[in-house]
Amino acid sequence: MSDGGSASADGGMMKSRLLATGDSGMDEEKHAEEERMLDIAEQCFMRIADLLHIIQKTVRAVFLRYSQPENFKDGSILELMSPRGFLEGIKDLGFDDITELEAACLMKVLAKPELENAIILNEFVLIMENFGIPPIVEEDEAENDYAPTDDEEEKEKEPE
Repeated sequence: MSDGGSASADGGMMKSRLLATGDSGMDEEKHAEEERMLDIAEQCFMRIADLLHIIQKTVRAVFLRYSQPENFKDGSILELMSPRGFLEGIKDLGFDDITELEAACLMKVLAKPELENAIILNEFVLIMENFGIPPIVEEDEAENDYAPTDDEEEKEKEPE
């Protein structure tokens, strides 16, 4: 299998092949720009994860209020956020100094053109799981799983 001269040492050879449409100089430039945008988005995701860890909240706990449930013809329901709502959520976290470039990079990764550039909350939750932020289910279980055992209740009743 030939890589058509667009091999990339960083493991992005498959992307290079998929992007190849003729003018390899332009394709390599486009590929490099996309890689740069993905790197910036990844840095933003790491910062968001750090901020979520600091305030000890999940993605859903912060961003659910910016989402709207959307019913689809197949019966599924997705929580969608507008780009503006998403950016408001980011600022609520304390990421006040987000640049236009960083916002554009996040939108490139998250926004769905087929959904009027909305962001799917569940997809954002999954992405943030890769950065160590648990989904809300685990948080709920951790908050609600304490129940005193019979031994503990008896110890509380016994005089010392």
